[in-house]
Amino acid sequence: MWITILFGLALMVLAVMLFVRNRAAWLARQPDRLDDTAKKFQTRQHRRRKHAAILIAVVGLAIVLSVWVPDPKSAAIYWLVVLLIAGWMAVLAAIDLIATRAHFGRLLQDQRDERAALEAELEQLKRHQGNGQPTERG
Repeated sequence: MWITILFGLALMVLAVMLFVRNRAAWLARQPDRLDDTAKKFQTRQHRRRKHAAILIAVVGLAIVLSVWVPDPKSAAIYWLVVLLIAGWMAVLAAIDLIATRAHFGRLLQDQRDERAALEAELEQLKRHQGNGQPTERG
C-alpha cells in the first residue's frame, strides 16, 4: 500500500517538475527572433507538454487514490480509466515526437538549401574573379 502511494506521489512530483521546466522554457523563449512557423511550433509544443505534465499528475493522483477503491468491479472501471489517460499521454508523446522531428527536419532542409545557394554564389564569384587571384587589367 505504501509503495503504491509513494509511487503515485513520485509521479506527481515529476509532473510538477516537468510543468515548471516547460513553463520556464516558455518564458525564456525570444518570440521577436522567431518567424511565424517557429512561433506556432513553440506554442503547440508548450501546450502539448503542459497537457502531458498535467496528465502525469492525474495518473499519479489516481494511483494514490486507487488504494481506497472498494470493490473489484469499481477497481476494474477505475483502472480502465487510468489506462485510457495513460494511453492519451502516449498519443501526446508520439505527436510531440513527430512534430518536433518534422519541425527540425524543415529547419535542417532550410539550412541545406541556404548553404547550397551560398556555395553556388561563391562558385560564381570565384569564376568571375579568377579564383581569388587579382585579375589582369589590360
